[in-house]
Amino acid sequence: MCWCITGSNYDVDIDFEDDMTLGQKVKLADAVTVALKEMGCPFAIAPHQIQGLDYKRCLPVLEWLIKKLMESRDNRAELTRK
Repeated sequence: MCWCITGSNYDVDIDFEDDMTLGQKVKLADAVTVALKEMGCPFAIAPHQIQGLDYKRCLPVLEWLIKKLMESRDNRAELTRK
């Protein structure tokens, strides 16, 4: 989720690291939910659903994020060509 949000060219403050403590992971999940709201995600998801890997809730959000990422990349590619 962090990778998609960061790659979508939204101005959000998300710092992902591989070796995070549980407290850092909880703060990251909070930051992800805030970023999703700012991006206009049509699906509601809570930080505990991200942290707990609730795949039923995460899947639609991930699909939406990947779609946004691809749109962003297409837009950047078009701007680069111009």
